[in-house]
Amino acid sequence: SLGASVLIALHHVAGLGITVRTDHGSQNVESAGAGAASLVATLIAVAALCAIWLVFARGEMERGRLVAAAAASVATFMAFGKVFSPQFMMWLIALVPLVRSRIAPLLLAAALVLTQLWFPAHYWALTRLDPRESWILFARDLAVVALVAALYLSLARGSSGRRASLQDAPPAVA
Repeated sequence: SLGASVLIALHHVAGLGITVRTDHGSQNVESAGAGAASLVATLIAVAALCAIWLVFARGEMERGRLVAAAAASVATFMAFGKVFSPQFMMWLIALVPLVRSRIAPLLLAAALVLTQLWFPAHYWALTRLDPRESWILFARDLAVVALVAALYLSLARGSSGRRASLQDAPPAVA
């Protein structure tokens, strides 16, 4: 998760004491700040999801905006959730290219490449907190946070500032 990658970065930069514990087939970072990091990430996720919903609800009811809102919501759950498995990146492959944004596909590509640099070949090195893999993970998580911001901005650009209704939606083409 983003919280774990921040704690790992603090471990390398400031000597924060952390351990990696395996439980039920999952590797988890334990530290004095783990609970706080989890809480902050959850609060950010709730705030971001509310912002996405509000911006979508206040704008035109268009398919492109719906796709942008869906992509932003999925990316938000990934970026700020308690678990961010590398396989989750596949969820964005189907959504992000459909969003009218120049930067979002580039951020997705960067996040995919960064994920591939440590997973699966170097996963166990990450669990040993090896610096190379730790920084790649941190960079990947920051790329996904930037992707959330880009998707949100793409959604917001399409907003007219008025509340849309389903009657405003264009008819479906068969």
